[in-house]
Amino acid sequence: MMKSEQPKQTKPAQIFGQSFTPFTSKSAPTDRLLSATCVGRRARIPDRARQRRTGIEQLNASCGGRRTKTAKRNDESRERAAQRWSPRFRAGVERATRAESWLIDRPRVLKQSGGNAREISMSLLGKAAVAMWWSVRPEQRSEFGDWHSHEHFPERMGIPGFRRGSRWTSTTDAEGFFVLYELAEYEVLTSKGYLDRLNAPTPWSTKMMPHHLGMIRSQCRLIESFGGGVATSLATIRLSPQAGCEADLQAHLANTLGTLAQKPGLTGAHLLRTDTPRTSAPTTEQQIRGKDGAADWIVLLSGYDADVVEAAIASPLSPGSLGALGAQNNPTIGSYRLAFTMTPQDVAAG
Repeated sequence: MMKSEQPKQTKPAQIFGQSFTPFTSKSAPTDRLLSATCVGRRARIPDRARQRRTGIEQLNASCGGRRTKTAKRNDESRERAAQRWSPRFRAGVERATRAESWLIDRPRVLKQSGGNAREISMSLLGKAAVAMWWSVRPEQRSEFGDWHSHEHFPERMGIPGFRRGSRWTSTTDAEGFFVLYELAEYEVLTSKGYLDRLNAPTPWSTKMMPHHLGMIRSQCRLIESFGGGVATSLATIRLSPQAGCEADLQAHLANTLGTLAQKPGLTGAHLLRTDTPRTSAPTTEQQIRGKDGAADWIVLLSGYDADVVEAAIASPLSPGSLGALGAQNNPTIGSYRLAFTMTPQDVAAG
């Protein structure tokens, strides 16, 4: 009596660091495998087509090159569709691909947790930033907004390494502004592209620079970052550590900010530290404005609920609480709402 033939066992495949049994011709569609494997941050990237191609390539390699006829037909259909894309649609796909590369290549740092180093993603778009505070008189605000939105921001976003700019208006000072530029690397601060712009302001910039009153301009390294995105409300805290308390203060702030970023109403909490590059002379823009001040340490707390942001400033990040953590007792606190934001993709789309 002949024994019934047992189905052949398929060796599990390793895809994205996890084991999965490859599909046969009678299995579910390939997309289902990708849905199971494309987990975490990469699964949320808009360019699904790129994920699909990557997953198929890994699946094909794990199966020794064997593919189902259905999967091959799907590939051919996608290729034919891609050839029919209009130039405008192709341009949109290219912009989305650039956005994806920013998410994939976001800076990573080692954090200590329980004695073990773990790798996390920074939520701001880079490892450095320029944080600035200044005032503009009411009679200049209209032209300032026009210049800053339509000339100055696009100019800055055209500099290699500039990833996002945001402008915020004070909710407590009718003349106050806060501006944040997020940079890919600290070295962008001394790059030729940036210094060339600082030393060759446009005629409109030359006209507007003297109206930046009480300028505080800090060129910073990103120290701690939790959460992400751009929200509608923002609090800034300029502070300095007590002598000998730098390490303890940073550790306490990291713990506090990490907890706050997960609360309902809040979206992000970040710690920056000013590290002014050594340059040979003040730039032309600095000479026009006059001497700029600089902060020391900077805390940024953002959220979609202004009341929750204010509550955090009144309690866990109040001057008294910060003093108990090791900060000096004279922090400067500001509250802001979002006025405008721009990325290099916005410039390219225009």
